[in-house]
Amino acid sequence: MRAWLRAALGPTADAQLVAVSAAPDVAQAFGVELSLSQQAVLMVLAVISAVAVAGIPGGSLPLIAGLLVSFGIPAEGIGIVLGVDRLLDMLRTTVNVGSDLVTASVVAGRPADTGVST
Repeated sequence: MRAWLRAALGPTADAQLVAVSAAPDVAQAFGVELSLSQQAVLMVLAVISAVAVAGIPGGSLPLIAGLLVSFGIPAEGIGIVLGVDRLLDMLRTTVNVGSDLVTASVVAGRPADTGVST
């Protein structure tokens, strides 16, 4: 059960990276103050939208840009994140694919779940 849950919730790690690190850093670079309530809303929106873009390589960039604009931060701030996001995106994709493979192996290895008796 935990492997399936981890695979299902894995994309939220990308959301947390965006909400906790990228967006506040870009906001600070542009001189935009984010209150604690705005940061909480940012976290919730990032988690909800990250589930939708988890399987899309580079899908977090439009996510970040949309979140920046919705909080009054110029969309040009995506350029600050762009330099490191490609490498981090490849690493996140590797982790997501790996967790999906482990989950599939665990589920396939259970005879009771597949209806096959051994």
